[in-house]
Parts: sequence; structure tokens; C-alpha cells
Amino acid sequence: MFVVPRSHELSDFWDLEIRKFHKLIKETSMYQCLVHLEDEPCATDAPPTPGCNHDQNVCNACMRTDMEGKIRSGKLQNLTCLDPYCMKPLPVHKVRKLIGPECLKIYDRKLAVLAISIAPNFRWCRCGSGQIHGLGDSSSEWICVDPQCRRQNCYTCNTIGLIDCPHLRAINEKRRAHRAEMRRLPQVAFEQKQMEILEDKP
Repeated sequence: MFVVPRSHELSDFWDLEIRKFHKLIKETSMYQCLVHLEDEPCATDAPPTPGCNHDQNVCNACMRTDMEGKIRSGKLQNLTCLDPYCMKPLPVHKVRKLIGPECLKIYDRKLAVLAISIAPNFRWCRCGSGQIHGLGDSSSEWICVDPQCRRQNCYTCNTIGLIDCPHLRAINEKRRAHRAEMRRLPQVAFEQKQMEILEDKP
């Protein structure tokens, strides 16, 4: 005797078969990476951002190379999906997941600087470093904290160096005058002592 399955049993059976079929397709499907133009398996990768409305089309290795290059050159705003028709910004968790540990340290530092750069007393140096100038307008001069830079900057003009800035020129003139005065002090003290000795002689 032939038993006809109930409709819900049949429906469950086909749902399961369809899911198996989709899984099989996903596991055996390939896509061509837009960057290095070789086939990559679909099963291991997901779209770069939750906002992407396309399937994965750039492999994780190429994404990582691109992201690390942009991070090292300080172009965090360019961390986007590499699909030229998408270009959605990459979420921080995706970037953290793909980049290497050395680059992750650089990324975290640049994110921190980016976060504090919205402070009103924050200033950028030409070298790419930035810092908060605690004295604000009360002192125009600030020196870059990067040990490889140490440039003199003007808080008021937001310029670097003496060529364009009257504030830094004035500060340096006062410094030169003070140093010259300090160099003269031992000579003045010596001359005064000589005068005292001569006056004390009978």
C-alpha cells in the first residue's frame, strides 16, 4: 500500500532539501576577485559591509592589503568597499578582523587621534601627528610631540614655521634676546667683581 505524505511533511521535506541545495551551491560557488582577477570560493567570504547590496567580489587577502596600505598612509576615510559601484565605508569591526596585529596598533592610534581631533584646542602638524594645545590662545607656540618631528607650530595662525607667522617670529626674537642676555650675565658679573676689587684697593 502506498502512503501519501501529509502536506506539512512534504513541505518540511522540500524546505530541508532546498536548504541543502543552497548550502551546496554556496560551498561550490566561486567568484572572480576584482583586484587580482582569480577565482575565490564564495563560502568563506561575506559582503564587505552590512550595507553592501552585492555579493562578495573582492577576496579578504586583497581587502587586507588595501586596508593596511590606507591605514599606514593615514587615509582612514578611504576605508571603503572596493567594489567601484558600492564604495560603502567599512565598519570598524570588519577592519579590525581583517588587518594584521602590527597594523591594528597603527589603526587604533589613528582612530584615537581622530576622536580627539574634534576638540577645539586640537591642532595638526605637517608631519601627520596632532595634539591638544592646553594653553590655547594664551601661548601661540606649540612644539610637535613626535620625536622625529619636533617642529615649532603656531596655535593662533595654525601655521608651521617662521616664514608665514608673525607670532612665532616674535617668540623667537624674545628667545634670542633672552639667550644673549643670559650669555652676557657671567661677563657682567665678572666686570662688576673687578670694579669692586679695584675700588677696595688703597
